Amino acid sequence: SQLSWLVDEAGLLLVDDVFRLEDLERRWPELQRRVCGLKTYRDTISNPILRALDHSSGHAPYEAYFDAETSAIVAEYMEPDIRTFGYEPPVLS
Repeated sequence: SQLSWLVDEAGLLLVDDVFRLEDLERRWPELQRRVCGLKTYRDTISNPILRALDHSSGHAPYEAYFDAETSAIVAEYMEPDIRTFGYEPPVLS
């Protein structure tokens, strides 16, 4: 899970804050204030870091590749991340 990279052996969070990728553009000004090397980027449109995060592809949404069984497997495996980061588990019928 992603959470395993952010906690110690006791499960305690080792970072002050977690920025969800889908919130990065909205929270970019906050991140710029907190990380000194990011202050030079003035806007998100021309920002090469944010442009690099745009992984748009011609792939269908994940739901097109999952059935109810695979959705349940992913939800179980990713449960710590889903719970900690406030995601909704994939539910397909």
